[in-house]
Amino acid sequence: MKRILILAALALSFTSCFYVVRPVNSDGSVTSSEPAPAQQSGVSVSVSISFGVQVGNAIQNFQPTRGNGATYGIGEQISLSLTAREAGFVTLVIYNPFEYRNAEIRNIPVSRGQNIIPRNLGLTASAPAGTTRFRAFFTPQPSNVSFLNGYGERYLETQTFAYLEPYPVQSRDVKEAFLYVR
Repeated sequence: MKRILILAALALSFTSCFYVVRPVNSDGSVTSSEPAPAQQSGVSVSVSISFGVQVGNAIQNFQPTRGNGATYGIGEQISLSLTAREAGFVTLVIYNPFEYRNAEIRNIPVSRGQNIIPRNLGLTASAPAGTTRFRAFFTPQPSNVSFLNGYGERYLETQTFAYLEPYPVQSRDVKEAFLYVR
């Protein structure tokens, strides 16, 4: 369990995100209404992540169906689980281990509750080996913004802001998930 927490912390440190860990009250509430509490080995913490732009909480959960940090072999099919508070649209942006934008799947309709992405699209683990990151951008309507080619943390923040800025804070969200390709 300790190894999983260390790996998760390491993976999160590769982003330009800001992390805030807050204690959870005995009734399950946190000092901020944003994050949901997570339970790990009797320790309660709440994590809030910022992507350089203020977001709502439209995405409750986003991870590979095998869990964040799961390992996939080159050629294996990948699916992602996304739980949304409301119906809307998700654009999925995939970054390879060198933080270069590999692919973009735009305006995937999602319903309230759990969704499996991609529905009718083949998403396959591919080279190069290493950590592949996924960003899910939630908007209430389809977006006409495309991600430009680029790499690095500044690029990721700029593109995130450009994509989400047209939407009201309470109606937009972004979450990140990761897996390892071997």
